[in-house]
Amino acid sequence: MGFFNNLIKLFKGSDLKNTEDRSNDPNNIKALEKRFRFFNLDSKFDQIKPLIRDQISLHLTPSAESSFVEGESKIGGMPDLPSTISWPKNLKGNSLSFIGQINLTDLSKVYLSNLLPLQGTLYFFYSAEQEAWGFDPNDKDQFSVIYDDSDAVKRRIDLPDDIDAFSRFKPNKIKFEHRLSVHGW
Repeated sequence: MGFFNNLIKLFKGSDLKNTEDRSNDPNNIKALEKRFRFFNLDSKFDQIKPLIRDQISLHLTPSAESSFVEGESKIGGMPDLPSTISWPKNLKGNSLSFIGQINLTDLSKVYLSNLLPLQGTLYFFYSAEQEAWGFDPNDKDQFSVIYDDSDAVKRRIDLPDDIDAFSRFKPNKIKFEHRLSVHGW
């Protein structure tokens, strides 16, 4: 029971009231390691460390489309596309639903990694019929992820008429938050 009690104290931050550790961010791997070592859990940290991964949480706030600056990260609403990108369609010619856009400059302020570019925009589209799971290679035309790092002017694009009301998603502002996570796979 001592290990679990120490683990609970570790994440609640108790017993750290008068130490430098209390002000450290537990979402920083070095600070997390320091907390484990503070409670003499060195061997447990060494076991867990290979499983720790960066995680970006998206906190959404419903917002009016007019409140977005062109190019701002969002889920739902209308995309801000450069003229060099046309609206993605499936093989039947049906428009894909707009899921969201991620401004990588905004993301890079909280996610310091070399896994994604530091600038540009990622656009996400998905089948308006929403029947594709994505694991079958035959579904490849049912979704689209587009990366754009051009200097082309972005413009807000209305959703195509062939996208039904149930496949039009309300706009949400995104607040990015970096965390550490231990995945259970």
